[in-house]
Amino acid sequence: MIQKLCKRIVLTFCVGMSVAFALDVVKNLEKDCNGGNAGACSNLGLMYDYGKGVKQDKSKAKKLFGDACDMGYQGGCDAYRELNEAGVQ
Repeated sequence: MIQKLCKRIVLTFCVGMSVAFALDVVKNLEKDCNGGNAGACSNLGLMYDYGKGVKQDKSKAKKLFGDACDMGYQGGCDAYRELNEAGVQ
C-alpha cells in the first residue's frame, strides 16, 4: 500500500515538473523568437504544430513558421508551405 502511494506521489511530482519545464521552455522560446532567433520561432512552431508542451494550434504554428521563414530559416519556409497547402489558416 505504501509503495503504491509513494509511486503515485513520485509520478504526480514528475508530471508537475514536466509541465513546469515545458512552460519554461515555451517562455524562453517566445522570448528568443521575439528577439529575432529564427530557430526559436521554428522550434516553437513545431511545439504548437504537434501539441507538445502546449495546446495544439496549427494556426499559431503556421504564423511562427512564417516568422522563421521571414528571418531566413528555410525549415520554417518549408513547414509554413506544408501547413498552407493543408489549408491551415
